[in-house]
Amino acid sequence: MPQPRRNPAHAAALAGAALFLSFFCLYVGTHCGSIYLDDSGETVTDAAVLGVAHPPGYPLHTLLTRLSLLAARMVGGLGGPAEPVTLLAALFGALGVALLFFILLPAPEPGEGAPSGAMALAAAALPAVALGLGPVFWHNALTAKGGIYQLNNLLSLGLLGLLAPPGPAGPRRLRLFWLLLGLALAHHYMSQLPLLPAYAVLLADRARPGRRWRDAWMLLPGLALYLYLPLRSALQPRLNWGGIHDLGGLLFCVLRLQYATTDISRSVGTSWAELRYALGLMLREGAWVLTPLALAGLWIGRREAAPKAWAAGILATLAACSLYMNLKPDRLTLLHPYLFPAYLCQALLAGRALAPAARLLRSRAARAAALALTALACAAYARAEAPSLDLSGYTLALDMARAELETLPKNALLLAQGDAVVFPLWYTQRVLGVRPDVAVVGLAVLPMEWVRHDVERHWPDVRFPETGRPLGAESVGPLTQATLDENVQRPAFATFDRFGPKVTGWRLVPYGPDYWCVPLAFGPPKSRTDSPAQRAAALARLGAVPLRGALRRPVDAATSRYLLGDFAIRYNELGVAAENAGSYAEARRDYATAAEIKPEDPVFPFNLGNADYELGDYLSAEADFRRALQADPGYVNAWYNLGATQLRVGDLKDARESLTRARDLAPGRADIRLALQRAGVNSWPGGPGGTP
Repeated sequence: MPQPRRNPAHAAALAGAALFLSFFCLYVGTHCGSIYLDDSGETVTDAAVLGVAHPPGYPLHTLLTRLSLLAARMVGGLGGPAEPVTLLAALFGALGVALLFFILLPAPEPGEGAPSGAMALAAAALPAVALGLGPVFWHNALTAKGGIYQLNNLLSLGLLGLLAPPGPAGPRRLRLFWLLLGLALAHHYMSQLPLLPAYAVLLADRARPGRRWRDAWMLLPGLALYLYLPLRSALQPRLNWGGIHDLGGLLFCVLRLQYATTDISRSVGTSWAELRYALGLMLREGAWVLTPLALAGLWIGRREAAPKAWAAGILATLAACSLYMNLKPDRLTLLHPYLFPAYLCQALLAGRALAPAARLLRSRAARAAALALTALACAAYARAEAPSLDLSGYTLALDMARAELETLPKNALLLAQGDAVVFPLWYTQRVLGVRPDVAVVGLAVLPMEWVRHDVERHWPDVRFPETGRPLGAESVGPLTQATLDENVQRPAFATFDRFGPKVTGWRLVPYGPDYWCVPLAFGPPKSRTDSPAQRAAALARLGAVPLRGALRRPVDAATSRYLLGDFAIRYNELGVAAENAGSYAEARRDYATAAEIKPEDPVFPFNLGNADYELGDYLSAEADFRRALQADPGYVNAWYNLGATQLRVGDLKDARESLTRARDLAPGRADIRLALQRAGVNSWPGGPGGTP
């Protein structure tokens, strides 16, 4: 009896659905259920209060995330306000992976549905899987801020997919393209600009000359979403970035003019460094596989419009990132999401190369082996990337923000520096309602008039100087000085450990997770941890920050830099105070905590070794000094203290080796020469008895 013929379209639909569900489960399983250290605090606050986010405002994303919060309230059981917004990022990311798969499916034969051959499906799935497992794409499917980029990826793939099929595009498809382009421009136009050359190449090939621009008016309904910004701003929401009151204010926000002086490249060297960094990111994002495949795909399809369009998208993205942005070397990580148009085009070109390569495998055994090896390689890659990308236990940004607020006295003034600190504080106060009495002042945005007015609206007793003119970034120092001088009615604290050079008359003293701003007129600097009772109080304030999930390794670079480093410094300062008071056991506990929080910093295990030495635990001290040297092999004092410890226990051979290393690093130090003599080394090059 003949078997019924399988519908090819069903097989492709099932494969696409499986791909979507697999990645959605992967992203949900590793997503950050809280706010992350990036702009996620502002993103969730924007959705919760239906506000106006930082330029260009992202009106489409704001409305969609607001709907997700309303839906979550109806369903229930989704945790805090950050959860639905983050899950929306996972949804956008998984949909983008599935959509890329469908775009890469080869065109069906006449009278057939979508192709169903296993190799054809695999050739379309592999670039989609590689993109979905890319560290930047994966990470941005896990955070609220990442949802902005993932929505843009989804819109970009939709636009490219509408024009990707060969042959002329009909009027309905072109109208849908222009409408979708308007929505994409109203969402994140900076990421759409590099793709305009790709759209232009495809339109020139797919649309008849008379129809290419006929329906461009369909952009207007999408662009009309920008009217949300002034309309909502007029209602004074709890997040009202820019205070848009007129057409000039709207253009200032939409065109991101506040960033214009910092984002235009002024150096050929900077552009070259950014270009090299961007090329390295493309290789990394494509698992070192998609980039060579993309080059092959460009060669194979060099006479076709679609590969030329995707190549134009890559070149325009690289040019925009290397010529427009002017980033310092330590800020190059900001390029990661702005390269998304290039990542997408690279995956599309790679699929163009895989389709003909898959047809070369004619035997069933060869096809089965290729599929099995590809599946194993993808699984191994996902397993290798997962530990550094898994944010499922991440709560530190919220925990730190809560502790920074809850450990302060009533009606305090908190000076905060950096978006990674300010935005979690906004979310904690304005969405969760924690400590609304604390006046939070973000210093980096203080030159913006609307920020000062916003602070005065929330806390009417806080005063700022009247300037009467626009201010730039150079005014942050004087404004910080004026904020401290004019608001003495509130006890002032800071989230950072030192003032800039333009702030005088004040000093910072550790106070739990914050620093207390003390006028110098109160006398010479005095630690708040001089007595055991004061140290116990400081420890209690630090203990308000749960370290759940924070000590898991590896920790992402942003958390390590902005939160764990400062937090470890605070414990280390307590240890120094205890050691100065002769409380070595107490100092050891504090140093051990600092070393556990950030083991890559050599100072913390070094100090721990000193405390162990004073307690007579020489074996532990030796291990501590070796840990410090693993982090910094050129740490002279660690070599010296290691040698002194080995000398104390009678290990002369190892002591000589350690002290010799210290002498080689610092040949002029008399204490090292004396220790070497005690270890029985009486001559060395340049030393007593040696050759000068």
